[in-house]
Amino acid sequence: MGRLLLLGGFAACRPASVGGPEPREPSPPTSDTGSTPTEDTALPEEPPAPCVPALTLEPLFPLEGQEVRVTWACTTGVDEAGFAWAVAEAPPDALVSGRTVSFVPALDAAGELDVEVVVQPIGDGPRPVERARVGVLITDAGPGVEGNTLPDRLRYTREFGLPVLFCDPDVPVGQEYVPGTCTFEGEEYVIAMKVRGAASASYPKPSYLVDFQDRALDGDPLGMFDKRKLVLITTFDDNSYVRQKLVYDLWRDLATARGVPRATIDTSFVVVYLGGSYVGLYTAADHVDDEFFEERGFAREGNVYKAVSHDANFRRTLANGADKTDLGAGYEKKEGDAADWSDLDALVAFTADADPTTFAAEAETWFPVDEFMDWYLLVAYTSAADSAGKNAYLYNDPAAPGFRYVPWDFNHAWGQDWTTARVSVEQVPTYTWNNGIFERFHTDPALSATLWGAWDAAVAPGQPFDPVVVRSLLDAHVAATEPSARRDWAQWEAAYRSYGLWSGRSDFTSYDEEVAYLRGWVDARGPVFQATRATHY
Repeated sequence: MGRLLLLGGFAACRPASVGGPEPREPSPPTSDTGSTPTEDTALPEEPPAPCVPALTLEPLFPLEGQEVRVTWACTTGVDEAGFAWAVAEAPPDALVSGRTVSFVPALDAAGELDVEVVVQPIGDGPRPVERARVGVLITDAGPGVEGNTLPDRLRYTREFGLPVLFCDPDVPVGQEYVPGTCTFEGEEYVIAMKVRGAASASYPKPSYLVDFQDRALDGDPLGMFDKRKLVLITTFDDNSYVRQKLVYDLWRDLATARGVPRATIDTSFVVVYLGGSYVGLYTAADHVDDEFFEERGFAREGNVYKAVSHDANFRRTLANGADKTDLGAGYEKKEGDAADWSDLDALVAFTADADPTTFAAEAETWFPVDEFMDWYLLVAYTSAADSAGKNAYLYNDPAAPGFRYVPWDFNHAWGQDWTTARVSVEQVPTYTWNNGIFERFHTDPALSATLWGAWDAAVAPGQPFDPVVVRSLLDAHVAATEPSARRDWAQWEAAYRSYGLWSGRSDFTSYDEEVAYLRGWVDARGPVFQATRATHY
């Protein structure tokens, strides 16, 4: 880092440490009154108000080899004549003209570069020095650019403002763990990683599970707890790039609004490089395991089940109508005694067999009714049919029984299904076919009244389902990801359009078109859902 120190403005000819007003002498007595001397009570001249520099970076996310301009000014309303200023630190070969610093980063300069502006007030005595620093993110110009190099893993910590994770497996990554290292925020970790998911495992850009083995990943930059395991959810099946996070954040906001502890999934957008090559934009998420529940105040020793098919329907029949020989059909046990499924079997039997009066009276002893009602509202509002029964985790602490719900897997949501086909905004299903608990909520008058009372509370102004709130959350996620999403789309568009699972479609959208579609769907969903609730429920 080169150092550049230039003075400008008023301070160039008046040092900051001198030049204040002279002290005022006491007033002498007047000859005609003979009065005794009195001190002049006039207050000393007020020093100029502090200047807090505001820095403007153009362009906001410059590429290597592209001119960067950093301009500063004092906060609005401050008299700038009373302050010195200096550019204290800038990249080599930077030019200063007036209040603008400009430079062209080299093709090997990917990373954060500092430009520091120091503003020194004029006046007597010790005065604080105001400083502002901007981190200039330089993105990799890409392969094929003469003289370009891959980003420095220790220095290249942000891309388009998002955290960057470099993973370097020792061998190609498949569906079994392979060893390697990952670098994040300038720290290297020993890891094992594998491809994660069912259908998504075959994507050209699959999901991954990263196991940090020597120590936990520092989760602060991601807004998470420190992580021993981190799920990297692909965005290959969502060219708006924000659907998954939007659902998880809605579930978090529902828990906050209810004021109750729930197992909420923390997520963050992150840019991933694999083996030194750009892979793209991902949604980093918690891994649902014993550590996840312990972080949220639940017992680490609890039983954790994952619903992996629509047979996980809380009924004695399979999704195809045949009788179950195993009440745990459709689930995998992820934590707890692998041989003991008695608690889950009992929950399914209770839901399937209890008469309406018994179910309504005793449901709260099996699970928090408000939590499972919010599960229905979450998937119904977002039209997430594939997560209404399957793609959910159930947690139960045998020492303090009561099943809890954890949401999972929302590529099927917000106007598309799991194959990215369009889903009409007019659909407001009950999801009774794939969830026997939801059927109880809809068919019992008292439970139904409680369910829709919960909806009315959640859709009130300022609450999580308020259409204005949902749209604001969507817009915030789009703003945070747009530059990175455009780069990812340029990388994967051709593979997306030709992918076999949905290659027969004729309604493909670009990134801009998909974001517009999603915004239109979200804007229409609130009124449609409310109208359906009013006329049918």
